[in-house]
Amino acid sequence: MDLIAVVDTMFARVNMGDYALNELQKCSGYEQDRFTKRATVPGFKDLTVESKRLIEFYGAQIVLILARACRVKPILTKHAHTKLLRAL
Repeated sequence: MDLIAVVDTMFARVNMGDYALNELQKCSGYEQDRFTKRATVPGFKDLTVESKRLIEFYGAQIVLILARACRVKPILTKHAHTKLLRAL
C-alpha cells in the first residue's frame, strides 16, 4: 500500500490541501492501492520538517507540499558586501 502525504500551510488563502485530495480521488485506481495522510503546519518553514516526519515515521512514498510565497524580500547586495568588508 502506498501512502501519499499532503502538507499545506494554514495561512493560505485557499484550502489547497482539499483541492489536492479531490484531484487525487479523481485518478483511476486511487482507492484500491493508495492511502493519504494530510497535515497542516503553521508556517512556511515548517513544511520541510513535517514532510520529513511523514516520510520517516509514516513511510510516505510521495509528499505534496502546497504553499504560496506571498512576499519575497530583495537581497541587499550592498549591505551584505559592507558587512563582509567589516568582518575582514
